[in-house]
Amino acid sequence: MELHEGPAQHFERPARHAATVARMKKDGLEDKCALIAAREATDEELLTCHSREHLAYVANAFDHTSDEAVQGVGDIYWTEHTERCARTAAGSACEAANAVASGTCHRAFAVVRPPGHHAECARAMGFCFYNNTAVAARAALAAHSHVNRVLLLDWDVHHGNGIQDVLYDDDRVMYVSLHRYGEGFYPGTGAMDEVGTGQGAGYNVNVPWTEKGLTDADYLAAFDLVIDPIAQAFDPDLVIIAAGFDAAEGDPLGGMKVSDQGYALMTERLLQLAGGKCVAALEGGYGLTATASAAASTLGAMLGFATPPLSSRRRPKRSTVETLGKIIDVHKEKWPVLASETHRSMYRATLEATRVAGKEKN
Repeated sequence: MELHEGPAQHFERPARHAATVARMKKDGLEDKCALIAAREATDEELLTCHSREHLAYVANAFDHTSDEAVQGVGDIYWTEHTERCARTAAGSACEAANAVASGTCHRAFAVVRPPGHHAECARAMGFCFYNNTAVAARAALAAHSHVNRVLLLDWDVHHGNGIQDVLYDDDRVMYVSLHRYGEGFYPGTGAMDEVGTGQGAGYNVNVPWTEKGLTDADYLAAFDLVIDPIAQAFDPDLVIIAAGFDAAEGDPLGGMKVSDQGYALMTERLLQLAGGKCVAALEGGYGLTATASAAASTLGAMLGFATPPLSSRRRPKRSTVETLGKIIDVHKEKWPVLASETHRSMYRATLEATRVAGKEKN
């Protein structure tokens, strides 16, 4: 997967993968894991999310008659290895999901690239060619009769427009995305009122952040007030994390301040679902140290290493809680737990706590 290599200055580069693997080895995490062999996705798997024309496009986009070793412009580049690397990323995510769904292992982290969550049914974009996690979710549903519901949680700082595009009418996969939104931030999708269509109405949950600099406390408030209650009501058989780490503090693109502790705590929340059956697949994250460290913390939490809770002095911003209140209003008809008196009391208490924290630094 490191053979897909573009211009030296490109953010989506092989060093992302190499640094993450190296950090997991350095921290002794790899020794505590069984290795799953990487493989290419089959046409059958890819066609659950992509058109046949898209498969042909990705296979033939690179011009082998050209003298240019790297081709393409903008957010997508092609090399002679791109199609095979993209298939391997998607196939490895599928293999990890199948291993967890079958009981071969309880949890899995697929360290893959190129990423996938921007890839739409018939369009490669945003560094992405095939939609790794969406394909993995559909593969698990197809291959395992006991897997009927999958939660796909995307904490990449960019909205997964591709996942939303593919799954928008599917009530078997709940897509939840926490992402920056507005002021021209890429890709521009992911408004809170984008909730799904047809049978999928209510199964697409967007948490759009309209300001930079949010911290662990803001993200965990989203779990407390929106994600945990809806996900528990959905009751998934498998959890897949589209694990982008560009909301990590120090990322050159994200502008957020999520710490390693924050990623571990979010992971612990997700492990409380589906009997702990969880798969993470690497998405974005463009600061090598920040990405590798956050990914290692996520894997550590998946392995059961305990993470200390946030200090009680670290509270979400008032604007964060107000945004979450609007999301609750959007989804409370579909998910009545959000309208319960217990939940309303929790919301009021969280909002009141932001007054106490007023001048404290998150």
